[in-house]
Amino acid sequence: MTVPQFPTKHDHDPITGPDDDLTYYRDLNGEFDPLPESVVLTCSASTFERAVSELGAEDGAIDAPGLASLHELAGTDGNVAVAGEFGIGAPATAMVVDVLAAAGVETVCIVGYAGALTTELDTETAVVADGALRDEGTSYHYLPDGVSAEASPAVARTLETELRASDRPVAVGPTWSTDAAFRETAFEARRLAERGYLTVEMEAAALFAVAEVRGIDAGAAFAISDYVTPEGWERLFHEARDRLYDLIPVVRDALR
Repeated sequence: MTVPQFPTKHDHDPITGPDDDLTYYRDLNGEFDPLPESVVLTCSASTFERAVSELGAEDGAIDAPGLASLHELAGTDGNVAVAGEFGIGAPATAMVVDVLAAAGVETVCIVGYAGALTTELDTETAVVADGALRDEGTSYHYLPDGVSAEASPAVARTLETELRASDRPVAVGPTWSTDAAFRETAFEARRLAERGYLTVEMEAAALFAVAEVRGIDAGAAFAISDYVTPEGWERLFHEARDRLYDLIPVVRDALR
């Protein structure tokens, strides 16, 4: 089986689209609030809630199409919001980013958990993904096979600069995006680590693919939540919550 089913899919226009979704929303609810230029996206519900509580602007909730909750971040003059409560994985991420782009957002950066493919990466290391291996299905409905999914170089550089300025170790490199969180094998982990892939997660390839198609900028920064190596799976999610949250203000500063 190939994805998509018909390799010539990209020669044809889709029937559905985010612009139609926005029109449908307006018809039912009226005009939505203006969206900021940049959005920090997180799949972690607890991280989103904490960011709104501790970093959100007063009365900063944004009335916008309901695929995700959005809240303006304080100190950004309305230029940066955090988005969350939309689920996990490539399909959910792609839908949210597609709608955000159609609504006028110019830059989206995802902040999330990722498994390290090598124990040479310390848990304190913040990882900036400059590209993603497309081992999921969603990106292939946006970009043909053979087209790489890459972060916007300027966004990746700015993220790296801001993270280094925050006095923490930083690693920059490609990530492995997969749909099947419980199906990574030792063979894959070994081969991809040998090829220079740093992490495994579920969203970056879809984000980068949608951004490429929609003509917006995109980036990704990860906190190491576990080790996925040939030696086994070491889960450290309980230790990674603060590290993930701490990325939010740094990425905010990189985007504003």
